[in-house]
Amino acid sequence: MLKPSDAPAGSTYLKTQSGPLSLDQLVRGDNNAAAEKQLLQASGFKGAFRSLFAGVALPAAITRAHLTVSFAIAFPSAGAARAAVPVVAALARRTNAATTATTTTGLPAGAVGIHGTLTSVPGSSYFYAWPSANTVRLLIDSGASGLVNQPASFALARQLAAQGPRKARYRPADLRGLVLGAANAPAGTQLNPRASGVKTVRNFATSPAGLSQLKRLGFRAGYGSEYVSPGLLKPRPSSQSHSGQGNYVLSEAQQFANPQDGLRAYRFFRQRELNLFRGHPIRMLSTGNLGSAATGIGYVDVKAGGSVYGYGYFWQRGPFLLAVFEVGSKDYATTSSVASLAQRMNLYSG
Repeated sequence: MLKPSDAPAGSTYLKTQSGPLSLDQLVRGDNNAAAEKQLLQASGFKGAFRSLFAGVALPAAITRAHLTVSFAIAFPSAGAARAAVPVVAALARRTNAATTATTTTGLPAGAVGIHGTLTSVPGSSYFYAWPSANTVRLLIDSGASGLVNQPASFALARQLAAQGPRKARYRPADLRGLVLGAANAPAGTQLNPRASGVKTVRNFATSPAGLSQLKRLGFRAGYGSEYVSPGLLKPRPSSQSHSGQGNYVLSEAQQFANPQDGLRAYRFFRQRELNLFRGHPIRMLSTGNLGSAATGIGYVDVKAGGSVYGYGYFWQRGPFLLAVFEVGSKDYATTSSVASLAQRMNLYSG
């Protein structure tokens, strides 16, 4: 990926617009978003990361805009990535009024180069894509007339290609894009900032033995967002009995070293949760399209002042272990509402 220090002359790195992307986020705003999503899904899309640079403060002065974007789009294998290059290139051709091929000499084998004419303002765009291990690396350099030229755009593409294959590296804060965001807080709740944010391995361990096990499983980073009823000031962790004084939602993401470790972590958490409820009546929930490594659990905590209902899902997506829990009154916590939250998170993870 292009780093902040790689910013083209006159451009600024946009930190808030850079980071991991789900499939929906990747195609958002495109005229053919639904078709593009379908094509990328068929190619085996697993995830993406973006670095974005802008030459002006957007959306002001769009006629003087210069945008440079580098992407790493992950697929299941190197073969799938090679096959996806022409798919990604076809999407680029659709977003330009007219396109011609441009040189890729010096880029890795299988590279595609396209010069396009912008449809929004007078200007042009240079697009380069090539396979790199199990990813498609992509550079788009576009802007108004006079701000973009082939030598400069191609130099950026070669600079990106010179980095070679590398594993995607997520900072803990980047996992924020995989959990439920504050802008989409579950109905009737608000973000609890004191209990939300970057999490360490200790936040996910319930015992010293569990802490050691998570470290052996290759824990790399964690992030969580907690939402509570306005009157619920001190919510308890989802694994403990709920006070019954309000509604509570927890959305979490953990990253492990690789998909294999992610699967082992899923099995560890599944067994831990089942042990937690041993001897208590629980209900196993349908996991829908969350994948084969997914578990849904429901329970009822009978209380004199009103029973508390709890439902949760946890599942593996590549190196990530995702989880969402919903606890509250019978009218609030339902199987359909928690399933909807899980599906929303599943879209975030691509």
